[in-house]
Amino acid sequence: MRQYSILALCLSILSAFGQAQVKNGWITPEILGTSDSREYYFQDIVFSDESTGWLIDHFGVLLKSSNGGSSWSVAEHFESRKLSKIQFSSSRVGYISGGWETGDKRSGQCFVGRTRDAGKTWEDVSPLARGTRTCHLWDVYFVDGDLGWSVGVAQRPTDPNEKGIVFRTLDGGRSWKQIDKKVENAGVIFAVEFVSRTTGFAASNTGVWKTTDGGESWILVYESKTEQLFDVALMDREVWAVGSNGTIVSSKDSGNSWKKALLPADLAEFWFAKIAADPSGRFWVLGGISGEAAVLVLDDKASSWIREKPSNSSGFLRSIAFPDENCVVLAGATNLLLRRCR
Repeated sequence: MRQYSILALCLSILSAFGQAQVKNGWITPEILGTSDSREYYFQDIVFSDESTGWLIDHFGVLLKSSNGGSSWSVAEHFESRKLSKIQFSSSRVGYISGGWETGDKRSGQCFVGRTRDAGKTWEDVSPLARGTRTCHLWDVYFVDGDLGWSVGVAQRPTDPNEKGIVFRTLDGGRSWKQIDKKVENAGVIFAVEFVSRTTGFAASNTGVWKTTDGGESWILVYESKTEQLFDVALMDREVWAVGSNGTIVSSKDSGNSWKKALLPADLAEFWFAKIAADPSGRFWVLGGISGEAAVLVLDDKASSWIREKPSNSSGFLRSIAFPDENCVVLAGATNLLLRRCR
């Protein structure tokens, strides 16, 4: 009897230790119903509520989680499309942006998909790009159920250079207006975010651009001469942007003046693809270089960046989501998916 009690106690301790390790460390969520040979190039991840998560693969696969990111399964396959960004404006209404692959009848055209029934069905609400031969929309952003923008890159028939392109909708994606004023000068626009219905910022390979009239016109507020900027994040009057060559820049006065973060020398060559604030207001930066992932968290007290080193994180991290105030999920390529809850 005593031997059984000791054995039971040991198993209980080991079980509790194992649960603590899983709870406090990074784990790799299971992707259900797919073959081991399938390689995912995860581009973006969002949660429409604490339980329901959405994860897009660059090559047209949409995955869904119903348990806060603990496991995932394929929800939709967008044939002949390359996907870049997903956003839900409510628990039922969501948007995906990207472009149509070469070889399809809509080859080179931009793509926006919309769901109004919590991801059960998706409809094509793509804008028609005027005067272009190719178009890819890198980001989509809605401030409410009606007003939204999608941004990216396009090529004109007589111009080999890639130019920026912006669309705005006032009716939830049913119709789009193409914005032309100074947008072409922005180059490749990778990300956009708005702090209100009128004021927004975009990150591109030429710098950070700002609008104060709902996207009708844009001005360059931070010029990047050597680095490309891939993402932008806003909090009140603070603006943050990240990009190549270890670049993290910020403005505390809505883009009027800028400060570049000083990072350790071993991070100077990293490319950062994503910056986002968690529910507590701390900023996270993701990226990588040569198969090595990078996760940085801003220490508000010391105003310095602390590097996290998740296990099994070889690859390039592109996106982050917070199902609730206790959990964080990271995604990237190849097959790079991590989750941690405290």
